[in-house]
Amino acid sequence: MSITRRHFIAGVGVATAGLIFPSFAERVLAHVEKYGEPLLENLPETDCVWHALPAEIEGGCGYTLIDTTIPFSLEAPDMTWRQFLETRGDPVDTWFEEWDLTPDQLDDPADRYYTQIWWEAAGCPAARVFDRLEELEPQLGPLLTRKSKLGHIAFQAGQYPGSWDQWVEVSCATGLSCLQHRINELRTGIRIEMAPDGLY
Repeated sequence: MSITRRHFIAGVGVATAGLIFPSFAERVLAHVEKYGEPLLENLPETDCVWHALPAEIEGGCGYTLIDTTIPFSLEAPDMTWRQFLETRGDPVDTWFEEWDLTPDQLDDPADRYYTQIWWEAAGCPAARVFDRLEELEPQLGPLLTRKSKLGHIAFQAGQYPGSWDQWVEVSCATGLSCLQHRINELRTGIRIEMAPDGLY
């Protein structure tokens, strides 16, 4: 079952701390209406680039966000138990008891079942966007009770029973524009770019 927590980035006419100001909102709406694409105020230099992959969201044209700092893959990379547990950040003293391992097994290939669950929930490019935006959630703006003209972001998890995957959707071009604007204000160093055609 899909679990959705919708958070609206801004509302036209709202001008309080942490929200999008009307002057920017009007500029975004005019840009999207004229050009049919987001207005992305990108940072000039950054190592952290997210791709916005066009996707059908709630019957409209929205976006799924992908972190490009790691290679895109639906499958977890091959790793040893040592690499897997270090990546998870598990304390060394729990490795043998909790994971039922012996010291000579640490450099054996890790069980694909466990690495795939971790990859979908936390390691893959889409899950990394989920985690980062979840950290920023309190600073993106307050939860609003209705959808605005500027769109919203949605934290998605578990698209089917037994699924561990997590990702973030942005409902429309204006929402994507406002998200970039807000994360710029927060000085996150994250730049959003449109995904090149055919890359994913």
